[in-house]
Amino acid sequence: MAYQNTVEWYHFDERGYMQTGWFTDAAGRTYYLHAVSDGRQGYMYTSWHQIDGIWYYFREVQDGTEGALYKNTYTPDGYWVDEKGMWKT
Repeated sequence: MAYQNTVEWYHFDERGYMQTGWFTDAAGRTYYLHAVSDGRQGYMYTSWHQIDGIWYYFREVQDGTEGALYKNTYTPDGYWVDEKGMWKT
């Protein structure tokens, strides 16, 4: 879906309801879908985002895994995130 010349992805459940918050797909990849009702609710996060005071990094590469949470690895800009995807300052 395009909004102000920006493509954003959304996920809908089997009944057609847009999902928000944390979501894990059948392949075990974790995503975060914007949970605030502010006109952009439900869009899939990419890049760095702070959720409940914790920083997470979501893939930006458009290769079929865009938006997937980095876990237990280094982010492209060199920060370590733990097995839950959390960057601890």
